[in-house]
Amino acid sequence: MLLLAGCAGLASSPATTSDYPETVSITDDRINRHAAALNDTSFTTVIAITQAGETTSRIEYQIEPDAQQYLQHSMNSFANTTIYTDGNGTQQRFRLSNQTQVSQSDQAVNVTAARRGVQPIATYLSPNATFERNGTHTFDGDEVMAYETTGTDALRQSFRNSTGANTTVTDFSGTVAVDDRGRIRQFTGEFQYTQDEQTVETTLTATVRQLNTTDVEEPDWVAN
Repeated sequence: MLLLAGCAGLASSPATTSDYPETVSITDDRINRHAAALNDTSFTTVIAITQAGETTSRIEYQIEPDAQQYLQHSMNSFANTTIYTDGNGTQQRFRLSNQTQVSQSDQAVNVTAARRGVQPIATYLSPNATFERNGTHTFDGDEVMAYETTGTDALRQSFRNSTGANTTVTDFSGTVAVDDRGRIRQFTGEFQYTQDEQTVETTLTATVRQLNTTDVEEPDWVAN
């Protein structure tokens, strides 16, 4: 990942293709640098898993360090959980079917996990996999460079071995969008499995949006 930081107070020139490397690899070190570039910055991260066109898992972080406000909302097929942290403490709302529980919580929003929200990428991808440069486009108002890779060789062997006796990963394609400061703004991974002789497709997405413009609001249920 690039580490191209502009000078504060000076006008910066738009990035050019030559400012981006031909290939990138998604390693723990690269994600560490991505997370460091988000220090003291407000942002929104969304991580979602979709299967057969239906979102089965989703987690959203809204981070606003200057206001000391942090919001985390997660959902899966069983429940929805929202955690809100400010300078006065943490409140949590848990919803399951038609039941709702609101409580004080010692478990604050995990800001480190939010900054490392693209960590699932490293869980699945081989650190030796290379993403090849495939042109620039605009993402959330900023220019990004897209990098692509295909084939199951891009996945960790440990992941391929952990899918189960009756499940085989048959195909994979991944796209990573990186901005000129080296932040991973979007990742899309499309997995194809053969499971008990049926084909299953799963998509993992991770996005980082609203840099410096995320405004966290206290949820209504906190005041109530």
